[in-house]
Amino acid sequence: MMGTAELARTVNSTPFRELVKFSVVGASGVIVNLTILGFAMVLGVPLIPAAVLSFLGAATSNYILNRAWTFRSREGVSVGELERYTGRGTTLTRQWAKFIAVSVVGLVANLAVLLLLTEGLGVWYIFGQLAGIGAGTLLNFGLSRAWVFRRPLPTPS
Repeated sequence: MMGTAELARTVNSTPFRELVKFSVVGASGVIVNLTILGFAMVLGVPLIPAAVLSFLGAATSNYILNRAWTFRSREGVSVGELERYTGRGTTLTRQWAKFIAVSVVGLVANLAVLLLLTEGLGVWYIFGQLAGIGAGTLLNFGLSRAWVFRRPLPTPS
């Protein structure tokens, strides 16, 4: 069992704070996703294209908020600084594309857990989706932290 001191260290750790911020941004992404989906459906866009559009809109919103808030301490202000963080020749567009790729991986994990639990184990689809969202979120967070918004490389002296 975790003691008070260990719990305080965990809650105050950078990874934990980043995970909480990442989750808040993800919740805002749900609102963005559903808003875009609703507008697209009202405009007569078929369901699947509307869902893809809403996914891209929400993922882009999440990228902007995660870059500005969740992983702000890892980011520089210029593209030159960004290159130190994400690799030589990296642009904001490339970093965004990496975030979209990570989001797609998270979506696949979400769907895999959902199908395993509902189709394989007979779990109610709401519980399956909640478990899938949890798995996708943790995977997205880990990949975003390690690859998309990784810490800067040391500056050569």
